[in-house]
Amino acid sequence: MKTGKCSCGAKVFFDNSQCIACGKLLGHCDRCDEIAAFIPTAIAQQFACSSCGTTTKSCRNRRFGVCNSQVPIDHGKSLCDWCEFTEVVPSLDDHSNVQKWKELEKSKRQLLSQLWTFRLPPHPNFDGDEKPLRFRFLADSVDENGNVVRTVTGHADGIITININEADSVYREKQRIKLREPQRTLIGHLRHEYGHYLDWCIPQSKRSSYIDLFGDPQAIPYSDAMERYYAGQRLHNWRASYVSEYASMHPWEDFAESVNLYLDILAVAQTVTQSSLPREMTIDVSTDDMT
Repeated sequence: MKTGKCSCGAKVFFDNSQCIACGKLLGHCDRCDEIAAFIPTAIAQQFACSSCGTTTKSCRNRRFGVCNSQVPIDHGKSLCDWCEFTEVVPSLDDHSNVQKWKELEKSKRQLLSQLWTFRLPPHPNFDGDEKPLRFRFLADSVDENGNVVRTVTGHADGIITININEADSVYREKQRIKLREPQRTLIGHLRHEYGHYLDWCIPQSKRSSYIDLFGDPQAIPYSDAMERYYAGQRLHNWRASYVSEYASMHPWEDFAESVNLYLDILAVAQTVTQSSLPREMTIDVSTDDMT
């Protein structure tokens, strides 16, 4: 992922909040999109970005330890650009929820940073259409009759909902084994659900190409496909045509899983490019026509 440099010269990384070499405040600058050091100014709680000089304040969520962004003072807002994408968070009365929220926000920042790098939706100018993207991080609840109401992870109309239990590594590993999903990770969840969001964004004019590649989603009811899949009626030779077993369930899942893998590959390429490998070993992932 993205790296930067502290004003003391030390290399810093995407999720760093303090330099271990000199102790300076570190983080992401909303103005210049760099990972930088932030120098205290003469005004309390205001910091100058070492990369672009912008006067900033800490994102409101930084006090919970779930964000490391700095917001330009002239933006007149308390949340950073990335935190504004989250519209619902779990109850913070439970300390374990704060830790789960932190892990979710970390993965969400990685996803949004990657989307910004490649100018993918929800960023503007995608076929002249802007479709909002929002995240809801929710816990299971209990109804008035004492019954547990499960939060279902998924996407609907631009809203990605994630059950915060997915941020619990023990729970996630149990589900990984139970559902036979070897690449079940938190960032994988977010990339997969983003794939459904991207599917939602695709204009009608490009649907014929979509159908040629992934099949017609309307040819089989999704509920029927899901029922057959979880009943064990799966393709034994799915590796010949799909990126995962789950992708073989339905065209919508084929597309979402393909997006997940595509973003994963790009992340690996970005990491190599950001590393200190010799120039001839780096991978050029800069492109103007990624969409």
